Amino acid sequence: MKKLFLGTGCFVVSCIIILFILNISLNNSPKNNATSPDLELKSSLTYVVKEYNGNVAVFVSGKDSPFRVTDVSLDELPSGDQKLLKTGIIVSTQEELNSILEDYCS
Repeated sequence: MKKLFLGTGCFVVSCIIILFILNISLNNSPKNNATSPDLELKSSLTYVVKEYNGNVAVFVSGKDSPFRVTDVSLDELPSGDQKLLKTGIIVSTQEELNSILEDYCS
């Protein structure tokens, strides 16, 4: 049973690392000048998924208080995920945020 949890935790951490690498490479690509200002404003909003009072929470980047706190306790997660959430996971899209929350909250 421990091997299953460890394997699942490693898989989740690996997926998150891959998402970060893809996100960095996409952010470094040249931007299309025909992009509307509204679209650029929405895409510039970033989130940080991290620990807050012992639970997984979502912050808007630059804000001190979370806009969403989940019922998932860090104690329920593998140690690798706990370390990652203590430093924070930066997320740049709503889709990525939903995916990460699905991973931790399901």
